[in-house]
Amino acid sequence: MVVLVNAPMFRLCGSHNDRAPLSLCYMSRYLKKAGIDHTVLNADATRTKTYWKWERLYENFQMFKDAVDGNSSLYYELAEQIVDLKPDTVIVGSGDIILSYVCLGNPYSGANLASVLKKAGIKRVLGFGQYVTMWEKWKSYKGYDGILINGPSEKIVDVVCGDNKGVIDLGRFEPNVIPNFDDLVPSNQTSDVVISSVGCKFRCEFCLARKLMPDMKFANVDLFLDDVESRNKKKIFIGDTIFTIDKNRLMEICRRKEERKMNFEFVCESRVDTLTDEVCVTLKKMGCVAVKIGVESVSQVALEGMGKKTDREKCNTAVVLLKKHGIGIIVYAMLGGPGCTNETVEETYNWIKSIEPDWVVVSVWSDDLGSDPKYDAHFNPTGLKKWDVDESWFFKMLELRKNSDVSKVSNLIG
Repeated sequence: MVVLVNAPMFRLCGSHNDRAPLSLCYMSRYLKKAGIDHTVLNADATRTKTYWKWERLYENFQMFKDAVDGNSSLYYELAEQIVDLKPDTVIVGSGDIILSYVCLGNPYSGANLASVLKKAGIKRVLGFGQYVTMWEKWKSYKGYDGILINGPSEKIVDVVCGDNKGVIDLGRFEPNVIPNFDDLVPSNQTSDVVISSVGCKFRCEFCLARKLMPDMKFANVDLFLDDVESRNKKKIFIGDTIFTIDKNRLMEICRRKEERKMNFEFVCESRVDTLTDEVCVTLKKMGCVAVKIGVESVSQVALEGMGKKTDREKCNTAVVLLKKHGIGIIVYAMLGGPGCTNETVEETYNWIKSIEPDWVVVSVWSDDLGSDPKYDAHFNPTGLKKWDVDESWFFKMLELRKNSDVSKVSNLIG
């Protein structure tokens, strides 16, 4: 018996995340094809329909910090649940490799859980995910018998059938299978994130994609649409780092969707400099209801510090095009980082206010590849202090959300 567990992140500060852990669900597919008995346990899921707002997570950060330091009974509660399944091997995921631009894990949370599992007598505990892949220190962390780097891949079958320990390279992920959601615990988790590609060719300083998957890999168009069809949902979130990266491929997906007579709406991720009039026409025709654009800042100084290689004019053009074609706008705003000051944040705040987006995703600079990621989270007040940004800007940015009730825009934010 193998247990793939998604370590807690949002539960550490009083909330939860019911989205199925995508990388572990791909890993589950490989195990299922090989006939290996396993369970995917999302330790961040509760199936509760109510979520605390981002402001509350920020205010609850001390709870998160305490848990990361190991002071949480949740690890023991989860260990009881895992031990009850009688696994020979447990793989602890700390952050999603495929969705490497999203804050979905913490290395210390996973390692703390691993340590408790070893105390409980689990024979072999392996670490997997964004953080254990990147930071060398986790290769010798006492909670793990081994570290899985890269992946997910079919090599996981050999790993769980053997007694591998130490550093185990799964090789680069290839998007050539459909993830498995049939072995999830708890059941009926949200499984609306579908990918048509992984990786990113850009090198934004704050994004883990540049480190984890620097080369882009594309799924077969029909396999991608098969995956969408298998979800049986009217609305999906396309989780590609930049769905609009290849105009010709976008048009091919649109053509095949029409030929297959598929009917679904979607939200996708994009960069402002990949949005042209032709691309927006295609997105609208495909059923795109909103695009999440990584503006982050409109200050050129801050943008250069982030390595974004965009500018305010490109942001303006993207907004005009999306509004022209009736596509919703979700803006990413970043607080902190090299070149970020209260003045650059104010400039960005005024710009976002002027365009009236449908939603604003506010993040504090985290995942700094040059430092210890112990307290990294996109709602991290210590991150603001590090960059000397007044915390009032965090709350002012959140006030820019046109719809105060998240349920009104749930079909947009995915």
